[in-house]
Amino acid sequence: MRLWLTTCLVLLGHACFGDGLGHAVVTPDWTIETSEDLANGTRGKGSYPVWQLVDRDPRTAWVYRANDYPKPKNEHRQNFAGNYWIKFEPSGSVWLDELRIRPGYQKTPSLWRKNSRPTQIQVFDRLPMEWNDAVKGWFLGKPMRTVDLADSMDEKSVRLPKRKYAELYVVFSKIERGAVDDLCISEMMPRAGGKDVIQPLTSFMYSIGSDCGCSGAFWLTKPNGQKVATADYEYPRFSFSPDGRYVAGITDADNRPPRVWVAELARGKVVWSGRIPSNERPEELIW
Repeated sequence: MRLWLTTCLVLLGHACFGDGLGHAVVTPDWTIETSEDLANGTRGKGSYPVWQLVDRDPRTAWVYRANDYPKPKNEHRQNFAGNYWIKFEPSGSVWLDELRIRPGYQKTPSLWRKNSRPTQIQVFDRLPMEWNDAVKGWFLGKPMRTVDLADSMDEKSVRLPKRKYAELYVVFSKIERGAVDDLCISEMMPRAGGKDVIQPLTSFMYSIGSDCGCSGAFWLTKPNGQKVATADYEYPRFSFSPDGRYVAGITDADNRPPRVWVAELARGKVVWSGRIPSNERPEELIW
């Protein structure tokens, strides 16, 4: 299998996310993205990343830091749903019939009580926000399901219409505020036929978006947090091989020729790297 570099202006899928502010983990089969504004937020890479939603360990959590989202202006907007969401997007449509969720930081009962957690979610099979031409603004659309969650540490099961999904958005429409106003979720997993649809992670791409929606950093990272390689470009480029065994990325450094690397996903190890002339500056990776 060979990797070709081209200079055509074609962007790879997943190179730019929705509104450009997402915090995401990308695997050959799934992209999990959040509405976090980390471009101007304070957490940076943090120690509560989004992949902890699907690590099958309730002692870990994804945490939406209070400093990374705006405070509501009044009580009416306290639970404005459009501010907080998670998106699950498979590489191709998949059958789903259930969503499992463990709200709050469930490492200990005291941490669960101390932090904020959702008490209601709304589930969409499309972008939750809809544009209204009459008033020139975005509004929350009609959800597929609205589900109240018991404010407890046990795992919740949310039934979904059994069919194929190209994407699934989970919006946190009501939040129980804790003494520490950080929104926490310990686990969240789409399922079908009683089985998890996201396989245990070996290695993955992890990204932080930016204001423009096109630049940012993508890291190949092992589940233990070890960073293996970085794709960092004006328009970040990375690509999984068709068989899902390898990933390639381009790293651009100021006043230096871009570097291209290829890593084997199962081992999380770079197997080839090299620099290319600056005047060739590739725009696409083709396997």
